[in-house]
Amino acid sequence: GDAVSGLVSPLCVPRTIHVALQADWLVRPVLLVNQEMTELTELLTAQVETALDLAARGFCDDPEEVLAVSAKTGEGIDDVLPAVIRAFGGRHDDAVRAAPLRCRVLDARYDATRGAIAVVQVVDGSIKEGDRVAFLGGAGDHAVQEIGLLAPAPLRTKWLPAGCVGYLVAGLRDVREARIGDTLCLATQRDATEPVDPLPEAAAPGLYASVFPPDGAAFEDMERAVNRLALNDAAVSVQKEAKPRAALGPGLRLGFLGLLHLDVFRQRLRDEFGADVLFTAPHVPYKLRHRDGAEIWIEAMDDWPDVASAKDGTILEPVVDLQVAAPREHLS
Repeated sequence: GDAVSGLVSPLCVPRTIHVALQADWLVRPVLLVNQEMTELTELLTAQVETALDLAARGFCDDPEEVLAVSAKTGEGIDDVLPAVIRAFGGRHDDAVRAAPLRCRVLDARYDATRGAIAVVQVVDGSIKEGDRVAFLGGAGDHAVQEIGLLAPAPLRTKWLPAGCVGYLVAGLRDVREARIGDTLCLATQRDATEPVDPLPEAAAPGLYASVFPPDGAAFEDMERAVNRLALNDAAVSVQKEAKPRAALGPGLRLGFLGLLHLDVFRQRLRDEFGADVLFTAPHVPYKLRHRDGAEIWIEAMDDWPDVASAKDGTILEPVVDLQVAAPREHLS
């Protein structure tokens, strides 16, 4: 929040904060104090008004929980970390550490030599190297090869108890096997384990584009490069084109979250793998709803129905339900 106007800055309430509040997660608000306000009474009044506004919006139960800090003078900075530890420290008693293992997956990244490395929060029980673990949202089980803390460099500890956040190496082939929000447990206790949080829905592609090599003979090299890059991006969907194009030959159909996601992937494909490939113009998926209620997703122009089928139903395209946060003085 900003103590200049007594309002919560839109930058402080992104979608992730709203998702956290809807999931009943704890949020710790911090108030940034503008040192240009010379009148002490004016400054204190603005701080109180902003703290009350934060509490009214549901960011905290008690306005006195709101910390006032100044990046310019350093005032209140030393109080932030102890407050975070008190708020998020969690339970560390023996009963929690003796409970069946449950870990929350926080993040995952791909390493060329060790596969996908997951960042997990141990909620209940403890985990050690050699344990066989499973993801509730996935299939199969995995042996824990290495585990430790991020300090911030990886610090191998071979064991993590409840209350710790650390990294886990278990021979995962790609980051899709460690979905953020999934629950990790011992493989032998999979059927009896309740998830820490409901598993979030997988990100659905918002647009599609086809990719082809300049030379049809180089398709396998391009496919290998795309799959290697997709290992570290769970939001990209990859599948082969149903049939080769007459002028371009065999290709891949890729799904992305949006145009920026596509541009970043295309640039990384060129920079990291030296793959000079051809991308078709991106397009959004359409839905064909027949009169009998049957629905068909259209992800490529080659799948577009003939005139008779189109007249027999309704073609729908995606729309966006958007919420914009803006200062009150900009609203009319």
